[in-house]
Amino acid sequence: MGLDLYHSSTTFRNFLQRLDREYSSYSGSSILEASKIDDRMIDDCVLLDSGLSMVLSSFIQLGLVYLLQKANIVPRYTLGHSNGEFVAMYSRLDLEDERSIHLITRIIYARCALMEHIVPGEIMVAKASEEEMNQLIRESNTEAWVSAINTSQAVTVSGETDPIVKLYLYCKNKGVKVSRLTMVKYPFHSPWMNDYANRFEEETRRHFEDIKQNQVPSPILHCSSVDGSVFDTFSEGYWKQNITQPVQFLKACQSLSVLRPDFILEISPTPVLHNFLKTNISNGCVRCIQDDSCETLDASFVSAIVDMAKTFDDLKKQVNWSFLLNEFQSEKCQELIISLNKN
Repeated sequence: MGLDLYHSSTTFRNFLQRLDREYSSYSGSSILEASKIDDRMIDDCVLLDSGLSMVLSSFIQLGLVYLLQKANIVPRYTLGHSNGEFVAMYSRLDLEDERSIHLITRIIYARCALMEHIVPGEIMVAKASEEEMNQLIRESNTEAWVSAINTSQAVTVSGETDPIVKLYLYCKNKGVKVSRLTMVKYPFHSPWMNDYANRFEEETRRHFEDIKQNQVPSPILHCSSVDGSVFDTFSEGYWKQNITQPVQFLKACQSLSVLRPDFILEISPTPVLHNFLKTNISNGCVRCIQDDSCETLDASFVSAIVDMAKTFDDLKKQVNWSFLLNEFQSEKCQELIISLNKN
């Protein structure tokens, strides 16, 4: 995806440029220019810091949502991982309305600008259950925190760098399959995010109040990766929990399974979460469109989805779509997650 869609789809390109113009009015610089969109794929965030990766990933996902909306593909359900929950909330706004673009980019800018207040740290991925990892943390006498439960046997752990290195070595010696996400410089979804979350809440309170006033009525239900609950409106204080609490992706997938959508489409620069989702929903009641042969959502893939949706429309068949919104990890980090999930 990325450069291919940017050059082939006028709708996608114009929408990203709208976001970028508004964002640059606060930041003073173009995110598209910073990511060298004309030189390489814009989903290759390896050379970008976490803040810019988050902004660029949010832009790409919103551009995809907008592109699909223009083709009358609107989700009945949404599910987000980490920053993907923010994009799920943004997608409920009227993306044609400039007020929506203003509010979305203000919140995205605040998320990026406030990252200087996050304690530096690291994230480790492990093939272990939450209970097993907590036991390993206690045994190693390490100050670390399980920050995501992606499947019953796949978790991430956050903490400051030295403790994570200590835990990593301890796990390796115990024969636990682990990898350090060294590209990630912050201990996301842990108590170390509290100061950042408080500042973010204070900085964006008025923007979320405006969103509440301007949000269009929506039948979309969201499966929370904070606690697994299902709702149609994000509550006050939800985003502080999203930032500081572990990502309960397993619980969110189980909630989605009960709703039984017809199709799930991962909205992401580089789809990887469908592997976790297939592990979490093993009863065959959910069809995830991507498979391991689909590395990116390029122009031809999007076109195929649009054609499929048009066929259903022609047949007068009601289809319940679910959008899975991804986090903003770099491509290299995503490759590690895929490797851990397969092995």
